[in-house]
Amino acid sequence: MRNRGNITAVSDKITDVMNRMAAKKRAYYGPPIINEPNGISAVELVFDFTAEELNIASELDNELAGIKLNILQLMRQKMYEINEIKNQEFSLIHGELLPDHIFILDNDEIGLIDVDGIIYFDIEYDWALINITFGEKMPLPKSVNVEKFEFYRLCWKIIYLSATIDCLVHVDSIYKWHRNIRENYLRDLKKMIQ
Repeated sequence: MRNRGNITAVSDKITDVMNRMAAKKRAYYGPPIINEPNGISAVELVFDFTAEELNIASELDNELAGIKLNILQLMRQKMYEINEIKNQEFSLIHGELLPDHIFILDNDEIGLIDVDGIIYFDIEYDWALINITFGEKMPLPKSVNVEKFEFYRLCWKIIYLSATIDCLVHVDSIYKWHRNIRENYLRDLKKMIQ
């Protein structure tokens, strides 16, 4: 996909694997071994985790610190926009479906690795990460809850920004790839809070 090969053939196969996984559902989220519902929703869990990442990154980056409260407000707004059916079922998802975790096997099927983090969760969580990674090359299925997708997409951007800032501060302050990610995501977030 990155080398402009047959994108449709690859994306269709990835979508097929995701659909087969997502067809396995249950009424509570988390690792497959968990057999009891959690007291907090998946959306609230991601909100709390992302807010913590935002706080940590804001302590390391003055520019982010200046817009932190506005980003938190945007996160809350997007979270409250979610129309969620109570007693919903969660799909089995990979949880970190990035290019490094997808292999095209000898028989042209798709193989997934690093499935130790596989969880029952909102399918939009995987789709948000795929969208950030590949953009519009993999079109969203019509069944995706758009509000959840937008919320998770925002959270993934904040999480990536936090990881990037941490690397710039603690590993290599002049690494161009990380500097570009920081600038791009800060610019995106500033546009979103205007």
